[in-house]
Amino acid sequence: MIGFLHLFRNNHHYFLLIFFISAGEAPAIKKEMQDVTTKLGEAAQLTCQIVGRPLPDIKWYRFGKELVQSRKYKMSSDGRNHTLTVMTDEQEDEGLYTCMATNDVGEIETSGKLLLQAPPQFHPGFPLKEKYYAGAGGTLRLHVVYIGRPVPAITWFHGNNQLSSGTDRAKKSCQMGKRSRYRNSREDITSWSSRM
Repeated sequence: MIGFLHLFRNNHHYFLLIFFISAGEAPAIKKEMQDVTTKLGEAAQLTCQIVGRPLPDIKWYRFGKELVQSRKYKMSSDGRNHTLTVMTDEQEDEGLYTCMATNDVGEIETSGKLLLQAPPQFHPGFPLKEKYYAGAGGTLRLHVVYIGRPVPAITWFHGNNQLSSGTDRAKKSCQMGKRSRYRNSREDITSWSSRM
């Protein structure tokens, strides 16, 4: 804050004028944004408290891209508390969200992660085949794409028998549950299944 004094005289009277000019205050975080976990399909709210004078302009970002008010993203602010509501309808809504506050004096930002929980299920975009074919002594590679948070544990079965990694009958290599390879023999002409 800057002050000025001005003294002047008018017809035998003296006047003293005092002027105060405020330079403003840069945006400051009063409460950082916290990570939020919610169920897939439910609304998630990311909130923070940022103040400044003049009131800062608030913008929200995800992976560096500015978000706009829409059916998916709702933004609200009372000048101090700033909220982004995300309508979570896909697992890809997870990620880092950033609130940036800017005024004539400066800018500041705070970020938080949105984490989604979802029940385990096979990905509907990658359906399993009814039957798989492989020659005796050959390798059968099964591709299974699944979703779920936290990451589900995958268990493979041959008929009703659970398979374990490293057995002579089945060699399983699994990266994020997406691929598995099996060496088969003549007696393997039964069903294979994967359970979560």
